[in-house]
Amino acid sequence: MTAIIKNKFRIRNAKDFLENLDSTKHSVDRNHYLFIGKPTVWGDGSQNDELYPVTPSDTLEEDAQIWDEMLGLKKIIETHGSLVIPRSDWDATGNTIYAIFDDKDSNLYRQPSQERIESASITNNVAGNFYVLNSDYQIFVCIENGNNSVSTVKPVKPPSITDLVDYSDQDGYVWKYVTTIQQSDIVKFLTDSWMPIKTLLSDDGINDQWNIQQGAISGEALSVVVESGGSGYTKVHDGIISNPQNVGGKGTATLTSLVGGDAPSSIIDDYKDCQIHIVDGDGLGQIYTIESYDGSVITLTEEWEQDEEGIIVTNSSEYKILPALSITSNGTSSIKLRPILTDGIVTRVLIIDGGEGATHASAQVLDTAGGSGASIRVVLSPPKGLLNDPEKDLGAFFVMLNSKLQYTEGSGDFPISNDYRQIGIVRDVQEFSGALATAQTLIATKKLQLTNVVEGINGLFRSDEIITDGSVSAIVLDYDSTSQTITFIQNVSTGYGAFSTSATLSGADSSCEATISSVIDEEVKKHEGDILYLENRRAILRSEDQVEDIKVIIEF
Repeated sequence: MTAIIKNKFRIRNAKDFLENLDSTKHSVDRNHYLFIGKPTVWGDGSQNDELYPVTPSDTLEEDAQIWDEMLGLKKIIETHGSLVIPRSDWDATGNTIYAIFDDKDSNLYRQPSQERIESASITNNVAGNFYVLNSDYQIFVCIENGNNSVSTVKPVKPPSITDLVDYSDQDGYVWKYVTTIQQSDIVKFLTDSWMPIKTLLSDDGINDQWNIQQGAISGEALSVVVESGGSGYTKVHDGIISNPQNVGGKGTATLTSLVGGDAPSSIIDDYKDCQIHIVDGDGLGQIYTIESYDGSVITLTEEWEQDEEGIIVTNSSEYKILPALSITSNGTSSIKLRPILTDGIVTRVLIIDGGEGATHASAQVLDTAGGSGASIRVVLSPPKGLLNDPEKDLGAFFVMLNSKLQYTEGSGDFPISNDYRQIGIVRDVQEFSGALATAQTLIATKKLQLTNVVEGINGLFRSDEIITDGSVSAIVLDYDSTSQTITFIQNVSTGYGAFSTSATLSGADSSCEATISSVIDEEVKKHEGDILYLENRRAILRSEDQVEDIKVIIEF
């Protein structure tokens, strides 16, 4: 039996996680907090151990150690989180070949894939993602890449958001504008490695994204991949229609050349079974199959389209005779394509009408116009249309949580004269009383209220020194000489136990002594709640005049 976790499952879980942060929906039954912890050194405290923190493990024993050395917690709310995707800057050096949005690419959300990196068509260049961020913080999806050519023209937002950014006549690329990242999100969620993406639930009136989402066409043909260009497709012609008529259920017309152009073939049936495309003038976009050709006049397999004024195509309509395409789809409207040739080779296929509602589509270049061997395939949009749901279409199964610890925030909940080495996320934190926590910040350590403090030979109580009342020991996190309180932790190395009031406390390094007046409990109930995420880092020293901007990435 084989199985796979679908990307949609991962994206859905990421979205659900963000929704769990919304206090308007879950203010009573759940919460999420960012925590910092581990003021003690890694390993033996050597430089090598401190530079290379140990890899976290997922064991009950480690969870217990995390709770032991947890220092403070800050509540995470919905505005602290965003779905993000790997950052992919447009390469202005012109050395990158970007992937296209491809409904048949199993590695779409893992670009650049190893297969593309090793592809012969990308040798000596860089394999890029299927989306880019330009220097104006605008995001684009790659629709066509010039048959694996390098991108040399920076995509910019088009005047009309319904338009594609088409640089096919320059570097072969076609881009679709997604959105512009707003300044508030740039500050919170844009890093060297990640960029935010969001699906709007209503019109925010900014940068047209809502209109783009609403205008997405379900099941349309986005592009056509030329897998093989074939050869010999030379029985083609550009010209102007003359004397179009409908006779006996068939359309007819005389072929004439463009001014200064080549004359049409004089060989009977040279254009038989080819297709004639109206490319300019009346009837623009119409496509017909040629049933026969007498060396001057074509006969179609069907009549020319008509309206109340008669045949739409007129004597001024410009045409192209091209190899015939056979197109099938299960859509609610037809897909129309036009091949582009270079020296008898199919090099590109234009989308004349992408159709709608298709979940399956295929196209075949028929052996007409003297050629053979071309192979193409149609790329379809998602069922609801490309960019109806940008989070899903761009593979946003990563969540970034951004929270700041500012100065002396929390009135002592975060010690400012010590360091920390762990950052994590814990859900369903309880107050010390057992109720679901709601406070914005919480301290996870106990304190000792002291009296009769006597300075030792090395001064007052010091951070990181061992304190003891003769039977119970702990590690000092912070000593506040104004309030005469010590914040402390206990772990496996110190042992566990309750300090006795009225007992004499002494510091191993400072030789400072004091009388314990009372024990102040932490604000959280230890070992209650689920630790969802843990990151081990090098030591980060806190200070009362600094801000720590903490960004956490969670992959689903």
